[in-house]
Amino acid sequence: MHYYIAGRGAPKRGPRGKFGFDLVGAISADPKGARAEKWLEHRLWKMLHPNITLRSLRELLYEMQPLVRSPLFDLDPARESQHVSWRRHPLGNSAVPEIIEGVALLHSGAGWHPREPGAKDAFGLFEALVGLWCEARLQCDGARMQALLDLTIRTQNLAYADETFVYIIAPFLAFLSFDGPDHPLGKGGESSHSNSDEGE
Repeated sequence: MHYYIAGRGAPKRGPRGKFGFDLVGAISADPKGARAEKWLEHRLWKMLHPNITLRSLRELLYEMQPLVRSPLFDLDPARESQHVSWRRHPLGNSAVPEIIEGVALLHSGAGWHPREPGAKDAFGLFEALVGLWCEARLQCDGARMQALLDLTIRTQNLAYADETFVYIIAPFLAFLSFDGPDHPLGKGGESSHSNSDEGE
């Protein structure tokens, strides 16, 4: 258990260890624990994985709600044969599409409760900002990373739309703010940026 608390790994499904104890199964069997199960394989962690490529990250961004997908990607059916990474709209000098920023700022002013209508989409906006931060990181764009971090902090109330994530929002934002050229995410150091030109 100390191994997980220290952040050296994540629980895996099924019996584990010399006693064959299924930790995930035991937690999931409890109604309160079941609410946390989705975080084992959540899209947020996949986007933040130190070895993710730009191509894979954009696939995850493309899976998001239409409000996020439409400003980020060319949805012309004539381009469906192309990988989504090649259909990414250029942002120019913007850190984030104006429509996504505007809606995120608007929705962040609400006092979200996880069970109210729209909560899932509200958290999806928070997730999108983190995904765009990950994209900027893979492109080694420090200025855009900082702009997206600032926006994520300003709109952190969106995280309250999820009943579990709200408990880790403070260390999570600290985790994002620690990343950069001098403090690369994960153990790979600068090698974690090795696929920064993929899909460009």
